Amino acid sequence: MKMTRCAAVLVAPLVLLAACADSSDGAEADATAAVTAPPTQSTAQPAEIPTGVVTPEAATSDPETDLEEGDLAADWLEPVELTQPVAVNDDVTVGIGELLSRRVEAVLPDEVSGDGVIVPVTVANTGTDDLSLAGFVVTMSAGEGDAPVEQVVSASDEVPTSIAPGQAMTINAAFVVPQELRGNVSIVVDLGAQSRAAVFQGAAPAA
Repeated sequence: MKMTRCAAVLVAPLVLLAACADSSDGAEADATAAVTAPPTQSTAQPAEIPTGVVTPEAATSDPETDLEEGDLAADWLEPVELTQPVAVNDDVTVGIGELLSRRVEAVLPDEVSGDGVIVPVTVANTGTDDLSLAGFVVTMSAGEGDAPVEQVVSASDEVPTSIAPGQAMTINAAFVVPQELRGNVSIVVDLGAQSRAAVFQGAAPAA
């Protein structure tokens, strides 16, 4: 009986130490998760299907060869004005809403805050099947030299997984754009391999 009581006395502190260790580890894990967790992004909003759509010519007649030669624009359509909706194929229409000048606050470690431009991109599914947005990417360049500008993901809308037939969604994409480059911007909306990319060009508003 004495040995049993001694064993119990020895075991109790070990259990307490283990519990403390587990509690400490859990607290550290929670703190790490809080630091590394992505910010809560805004949600894309339902929209009207754009009207007055045009279908631009392809920017190149042989995209596969041009892509192999390093021409990243080989899979693009010819540029249109910012306000002109585009049918990128028989089932998808893309349009750009009014650009907004706004201070963009970065949250993620590799992002930079600054004077920004919000680009409302409306994607409409005019087909009969769900439209996957797995390959959806918006890029932007500015200035006479078409200098790429960085998208601030944490200030942009979260991209939906898909869009149902007959529906449209507006997805706001935020970019930091210096004032001196805003006279000439180019916005490329790419939905992946299922279609060519739409290209919109014009001027962005000043702050």
